[in-house]
Amino acid sequence: MEDKDFLSHFWNISQYPNKQLKFTAARNIVQTLLTLENMKHSGNSKTNSEKITILKKYTNNDYGEDISPDLNYTLTRLIKGMTSDNSAAKEGFYITFSLIVTRFPA
Repeated sequence: MEDKDFLSHFWNISQYPNKQLKFTAARNIVQTLLTLENMKHSGNSKTNSEKITILKKYTNNDYGEDISPDLNYTLTRLIKGMTSDNSAAKEGFYITFSLIVTRFPA
């Protein structure tokens, strides 16, 4: 996964009035996170230095050791996005947050 592709979904979930684009972007974020979680449990080819780089890049707010850096980053960004003054952005971030909470139970 290239970061710019993943990050572009966050821009798309805040688009108004294109609701279809929001839903597609929300599903893409969730699907990416599910894929990464599956890779995590099946083993991956990243070296320790690559993992440390990723951790440093994404871990701003730590939601626990069992949460991947990507999920950690996503939750942080979604929570911040839900506080936006832009109602279109707020809607998209809320939809995505709701999808993630149902797919990644505590």
